[in-house]
Amino acid sequence: MDKSKWTPGPWILDGRSIRAGRKTQMAVPRVLATVYAHDALGEADACLIAAAPQLAEALRDLESAMGGCSCSRTHAALLAAARAALATAEGKR
Repeated sequence: MDKSKWTPGPWILDGRSIRAGRKTQMAVPRVLATVYAHDALGEADACLIAAAPQLAEALRDLESAMGGCSCSRTHAALLAAARAALATAEGKR
């Protein structure tokens, strides 16, 4: 079940704009964000933003797969980092 409160992915990078990949209630895909920095860092930021739904899904899958295991300290730390990132994305931090 998708617990996210954001626009469902995929998000598509269209130049410097990030658009909803699926049509919403509007006929044209919704612009979610625009990155105005016209340099390599701005391009990298736009790519990261566009990947956000996919990254969140991967972290949820990781949490599901590792949540009940008795892990090493390293794995436990990675799982804690994944949970913290998801909490931030979900507005809980």
